[in-house]
Amino acid sequence: MKNTIFITLISCIALSNDLNKVQKYDSLNDVFLYANVENESLRSDYFIMNLKEVLDEDDLFHKKLKSVIRKYENRKDLIEDLKLKFNSGLDHENGKKINEDVFLIKNPINFYFIGGLLSSLIIAPFLTDISDITNWFNGEDDENNDPFYDADEEEKSRNNRDENVKNFGKFTFLPGISIITIGYFGSKYKIGQKERIITKDELIMPNLLEFFKENELDMAIKIYNNEIKI
Repeated sequence: MKNTIFITLISCIALSNDLNKVQKYDSLNDVFLYANVENESLRSDYFIMNLKEVLDEDDLFHKKLKSVIRKYENRKDLIEDLKLKFNSGLDHENGKKINEDVFLIKNPINFYFIGGLLSSLIIAPFLTDISDITNWFNGEDDENNDPFYDADEEEKSRNNRDENVKNFGKFTFLPGISIITIGYFGSKYKIGQKERIITKDELIMPNLLEFFKENELDMAIKIYNNEIKI
């Protein structure tokens, strides 16, 4: 009798936990639905906010999810910024008219990337040394079992390579810094204004399925249910 009561109690607890888990994503309303239909739905932004907290930096799939989340949140931030401009704009038959600033450089990211790459060449060998030291501490510096392997020759070759990279980096350091500087100040230098019509369609918040594949969203729900205690 006691065993029957105990098993029944455990089953009830397990069932209660299952009912409190997220079951699926409702793309029409942009919310997540619980297994228990009596529970209120979970807003997608709350789901994403909590999911980010439990994703593992070392897991490749989790990293992919984080990358998708960043794109999703960047789009949302752009729309929020657009809403502010819309609210301060002048009425137009197709929406609101605003005067938008035009800068010498619209997107400085490419300047930062190329400039950073060129300016960092001079310290590239140093970064490689740090990586080797880290591997040694982690026990990942395994001995090469190749009978023809010559450690001294390998070290000499590597030193020559590092020296060549550093010498090349001396010539690319200042141009790299200059490219970064041009990108930064060019993105701040206003050269004029242009009229723009913002329509209400542009203010619609993105749907998660615009960024996540269905199988990725299913896996995200499993991670959420396993890691988030409700």
